[in-house]
Parts: sequence; structure tokens; C-alpha cells
Amino acid sequence: MSTRLTISIREEISKAALAHRFADDVKALIDAKAEFAAAVYADLYSKADRQRMDELPDGWLENAENIGVQFGGKYTRIYFNGYTYGQIIKATDYKREDRRRILDKHSRGAAKVYEPSHKLCIEHDKIDQRERGLREAYDTAERHLKSALAAVSTVKRLIETWPEIAPFATKFETEKPSLPALPTQHLNKILDLPVAEAA
Repeated sequence: MSTRLTISIREEISKAALAHRFADDVKALIDAKAEFAAAVYADLYSKADRQRMDELPDGWLENAENIGVQFGGKYTRIYFNGYTYGQIIKATDYKREDRRRILDKHSRGAAKVYEPSHKLCIEHDKIDQRERGLREAYDTAERHLKSALAAVSTVKRLIETWPEIAPFATKFETEKPSLPALPTQHLNKILDLPVAEAA
């Protein structure tokens, strides 16, 4: 008998298939957000200031994971590690540990206000749109995938109706062929089988 598609097996198959499709995109988004945060940081503190800040003993400045900035009329916190949230983070285990030293006055509120025409404001809008688009694509794929998985009740039937999902589902199929009740090899020897046709 084929393995039943339980809720947990459906979730595992869904997670693996979505990770296959979206892991690289989410990783690239995290890297892009971290690079953008580094660019804002470099704009906020000059190279000489950053060098002086880095030379200070540990504990003198906050070693922050994010900083508040206002882009046009929108206040946001940008994360030096490229942090993103929501369902898409389930697509990958990839994480960055980037942190930056910031002045105490920048630990609250907006460290800087960028006009809508500023290149960093424009870049922020592009990354924001990219992130929203990726979230929508992930949510749509997850919704359709869950619907397809709910339409069948066993792993065997899932693979029969959707062969392309087999790489993600096969490991859950525990059906074993039933063994013959009789020792056929022994019987074959006794009866001098096989033969071309019965007498």
C-alpha cells in the first residue's frame, strides 16, 4: 500500500520544491539588500569617519544590525545583513551576519532623509519592488502547489499524476513489493522450471 500524503509530508514536499525554485532568488535578494545597506552606510559616514569608528575599542559604539533611514516620505530600517521577512525566508537557510558600528545619535529615528530624486532613494524603490515581486511569485507558487498536493491522497498517486514532482516526493514512498509466500527459487529447482511452454 502506498504512503498516505499526510500534512507533514505535503509540507516537506512543498518546502523542498519551493526551495528548489526560489532559494537562489532569495539569496540574491539578501545580498542585494546587504550591498544597498552598505552603500547607505558609506554615504552616511565618510571613509575617514568609518576608519576612526573602526579603530575605537569594542563597546564604545553600537555594533548595529540595522539603521533607520527615510527615503522620500517613507521611513524604514535597512539591515546590514540584508534581512528579509515573510514566507520567502523559508526558501533558504542562507544568512549573513553583517553588522556596522554607528553613532549613538543614529540608533533611533532616521539617520538621514533622502529626497525622492536621490540615487539611493531610487535604488531603494527598485529593491523594494524586486522584493515585493519575489514575495508575490512565492505566495502564488505556494498556493498552487498546496492545491495540487491536496488533490491526491497518496505519494504514489501524486507521482503518477505529476511525474515531475518525483524528485521531491519519492523519498516519502515506503511501499514495498509484497514478497511471495512460497520460496519460488526452491520450487523452480524441484519442478525443473522455467520451461518454454506447459505440457
